[in-house]
Amino acid sequence: MKCLVCNNETNYNFLIDQRLRGKVKWYKCMNCKSYFTPKETANTEVEFLKKNPWGKRDEGIELSYQKRYMFSNIYNLLDNEIKNSKAKVLDIGSSFGGFAKYLNEKNNEVYAYDIFDEPVQYLKSLNIEAVIANSITQYSIISNQKNFDLIAAIDCICYWENIDSEFLKIKELLRPGGYFVIRNPDKTWMLNLGKLLGNKKIQSICVHDHTNLIPLRTVIKKLKECNFIISHLSFKSSMPNLKTKFITRIMYYLGGILYSFTGFHFSPGYVLLVKKASDDRSY
Repeated sequence: MKCLVCNNETNYNFLIDQRLRGKVKWYKCMNCKSYFTPKETANTEVEFLKKNPWGKRDEGIELSYQKRYMFSNIYNLLDNEIKNSKAKVLDIGSSFGGFAKYLNEKNNEVYAYDIFDEPVQYLKSLNIEAVIANSITQYSIISNQKNFDLIAAIDCICYWENIDSEFLKIKELLRPGGYFVIRNPDKTWMLNLGKLLGNKKIQSICVHDHTNLIPLRTVIKKLKECNFIISHLSFKSSMPNLKTKFITRIMYYLGGILYSFTGFHFSPGYVLLVKKASDDRSY
C-alpha cells in the first residue's frame, strides 16, 4: 500500500474497531510514521456521513455552533497576520456552516465546498458561494476562483486521500503572500501508545471516524517541501470549546509548552498557519 503523504510503500497493517465505521484495516508508513486506511470511493464516504450527526442538517448546524470558541481563536490568529478587512477566503469541507459561516459573519468574501449537496445548499442559504467537490483539485476545475487571501482546512485533513497533491493545489490557488490555516487532530502519539500496550480501546478512541493520522512533524515537513513558510503554531487555539473535559484542556495548554522544549506534544490537536511566499508567482 502506498503512503498518502510520502508515497512510500508499506505492508504493515492491523485492524481497528472504529465503532462508527466498524472494523477497518489501517496501515502505518514506516518512513513518515503516518497511519492511514485504504482509499474510499466518494459515494461510500457520502453515505457514511449521511448516517452520522455531522451529516444531518440540524445536528450538523449544532455541532458547528459548538466550535465557535475555536473559530474565534483561529480568527484572532489570522487577524494578526491578514490585514485585508475583506479577505477572499476558501473554506474546505465546511459542513453545515463551520468556519465559513464564522468568516462570513466577519464580512469576508467567502467561498466553500463540501462533498455532498445538503451542506452546500445550507451554505448557499447563508449567501456563501458553495459547490460540491471531493478535493481542492476538483474544486479548482469546477470553480474559476483563485488568488485567495486565505484557504482554511478545519478538521478535514484527517479525511484526505492525497496530502501532497492537495497542499500543492492549495498553494497554487493562493495569492502571493496568502495564508493556509490548518486545524488538525493529532493523536498519533496515542495510537503509538495503544499499539505498544496492545490496548484496542485506546486505538479505537484516537482514530475516531478519521481515515488518517499524520504526525505534526510530518505535516510541517511536507508543507516545507511545498515551499510554504511556517508562520504560527498553536495548540490551545485548537480547543473546540470551554466545555471540553478538564484533563483534555490541560493537554491542549501543556502540549504547546512541551513541544517548544522537546519537539514532542500530547495535545489532541493543533492550529498551524503557513504562508505562500510573497515572491511566489506559481499558479
